[in-house]
Amino acid sequence: MLLTFPQVLRMEVQQAVYQYFQLGAELVPTEADFSDWLAGLPPSLTGLYRAAGFTAARHNPSFKRFLLEVRGFSLHEHLTQQLSPAAFAWWLTLDEHGSGPDANRWALTYHRQLAARQQERFATHW
Repeated sequence: MLLTFPQVLRMEVQQAVYQYFQLGAELVPTEADFSDWLAGLPPSLTGLYRAAGFTAARHNPSFKRFLLEVRGFSLHEHLTQQLSPAAFAWWLTLDEHGSGPDANRWALTYHRQLAARQQERFATHW
């Protein structure tokens, strides 16, 4: 069976995203990470994830991405390097699961703000 062009793009993106999340397989999240992640979520989700707790969040793809992003592993950059131009352009058009262009802009802004807060916290701690 031959694959269609969109199916090929989807498979390429899925493989690259899988590889991205494998980068974080050894990361050990902390309660502080969890608190920082909750602080950046929309209010409608904060209570839900706070009630689910830290242990449940460790399996959440959004939390895993957060952990990678705050440690300098950007999904956007990873996909820029791993995907063909056609697959990357296709990924940018996605709106499901917070992966569309608006979500990417939101994530970039959010992670820049978070990085600034963490740098401030580190500077005051040391």
